[in-house]
Amino acid sequence: MQSKIIKAKVYITGSCKSYKNIALSSEKLQKTNFLALSVYFEVLFKGKVLNVLFDSGYSKHFFNATAKFPNKLYALITPVKLKKSLKELLEIDGINKIDYIFISHFHADHIGGLLDFKDSFFVSSRSEFEKLFNKNNLLALKNGFLKELIPDDFLEKLVDIESLTKIKNELFDEFLWLDVFRIFRLDGHAKAQFGLAFKYNDLEVLLVSDAVWDIKSIEENIKPSKIANLLFDDSKKFYETLEKLQIFSKQNPNVLIVPSHCESSINKLIKGLKNA
Repeated sequence: MQSKIIKAKVYITGSCKSYKNIALSSEKLQKTNFLALSVYFEVLFKGKVLNVLFDSGYSKHFFNATAKFPNKLYALITPVKLKKSLKELLEIDGINKIDYIFISHFHADHIGGLLDFKDSFFVSSRSEFEKLFNKNNLLALKNGFLKELIPDDFLEKLVDIESLTKIKNELFDEFLWLDVFRIFRLDGHAKAQFGLAFKYNDLEVLLVSDAVWDIKSIEENIKPSKIANLLFDDSKKFYETLEKLQIFSKQNPNVLIVPSHCESSINKLIKGLKNA
């Protein structure tokens, strides 16, 4: 039986406030809300139906993890708003079990809900996670990583991306997962950042997480402000990844590229999934 994506739906799981011109140097010095994107998939894989998430957004656990210093600095720098967690939003839609959570990278707006999914397995890079987790708390915080958001049994339930089947790709390290997802390595913004490519009916999508913050960086070559370099794990790799995404976009004009904080791209994804 052929594996395929049966359903897909976008969820916005909170937001944080920051400056527009950090994401795009062409913008004014004005605050805006950066949405936390999660995507749910119902996948038919080898005759079995699986529930899969791309990232988990914010949850109450973020506020617990940042209640005291030094972690409180994280919450002060990027003030967070949250109405309902991803778990609560999924339950409203009758989804009570998640089999896998794909983690694009380990910043709090992408892993803030992991503790809500006690029965789930996780998909990420084992070696890069261990490097982050073994840092002292201050160095981990400097990398945007809050250890308090990681389940105790995380490593026991981790599917290592590097153990998956590797696909030949001249631009990116690429891996095949569940026969329906292609995983792209997109370093620069964070250590071990990954994007997720998929096809849902006639719609082709590449979720690029924070490889860029706004699609204009790819389509119009508008780069982030120079101050953003201080926030990147590796600014050289960030711009190398950006250049590769620009090449990919030109080579694949029918693929919808969706950065996790780009509202216009998210809206296109929502519309595309409804019409696919």
